[in-house]
Amino acid sequence: MQEKNLPKTSTKLDPIGIICALLGAAFFSLKPVLIKLLYAEGVPTDIVIVWRMLMSAPIYVIIGYLVYRSRKGEVKFTPLLILQTCILGIMGYYVATYLDLLGIHYISAQLERIILFTYPTFVAILGYLVYREKISLKQFAAMILAYAGIAIMFGNELNVTGDDALKGGLLVLAAAFTFACYILFQKSPIKIMGSRMFTSIAMVAASLAIFVHGAFSSGLEFLEVSNYVLWLSFVTAIIGTVIPSYLLAEAVNRIGSGPTSISIGIGPIFTSIFAVLTLGESFTVYHLIGTILVILGIYLLSQVKK
Repeated sequence: MQEKNLPKTSTKLDPIGIICALLGAAFFSLKPVLIKLLYAEGVPTDIVIVWRMLMSAPIYVIIGYLVYRSRKGEVKFTPLLILQTCILGIMGYYVATYLDLLGIHYISAQLERIILFTYPTFVAILGYLVYREKISLKQFAAMILAYAGIAIMFGNELNVTGDDALKGGLLVLAAAFTFACYILFQKSPIKIMGSRMFTSIAMVAASLAIFVHGAFSSGLEFLEVSNYVLWLSFVTAIIGTVIPSYLLAEAVNRIGSGPTSISIGIGPIFTSIFAVLTLGESFTVYHLIGTILVILGIYLLSQVKK
């Protein structure tokens, strides 16, 4: 499948791009459930993130090398371009991921996914602050709708878990903000080098940062895990990280960030299903109303942005 680096002029959405976005969202929605299962085994955050990237990094290296070989001479990899991609990768898949994993300790998988799903609101706000893109009344109303949904779910969880919900919610919200920075600024390097090459370099950079973090925080303790933990880490790395990262990058490349944001609205729904069936989490009327409001708000925001 050949990379397309030029913006499309047709208004018709690429069906392959939509499929990539939907599948990417479904696979990513497994991540908080799998992380919860790892935490249930007593695995600390530092070791979870190290094993996740240890198993996924070789795949990114191989795919990046194959793409580079196939497109050798087509892209001029300047030091600035590489540095920009590495910084974005560290922001999107190290800093944001670490904050997210810390937050999952304190809140349910469903609330985590809903909070993280609001990153398009931060994209709109940052777009205004950085590029002076105006935020219309409709956009503002859409963001209010999304945060009203979070408030409903958060209020319910606050009554159940107390201050832990506040701590976890703020950590995941910080992760959403950091991931929004990654999404907002990735468009330029993707146009130059293509989505697969960009994702490979970004994820390898994030992996190196994670390995350094793990070396200082846990040393060789990450080797002292069971076979079941290794299996869960493998599924988290491949199904919950590698495959969806390429699918979503390809979706952005084919249909743009706005339609991609609309398509991934299915993610929180899948997370709720997996969390209820696997973790035994409850799904109350608060979850239902909150999920509907957040998805509707992000959908309207993406429509306005498009």
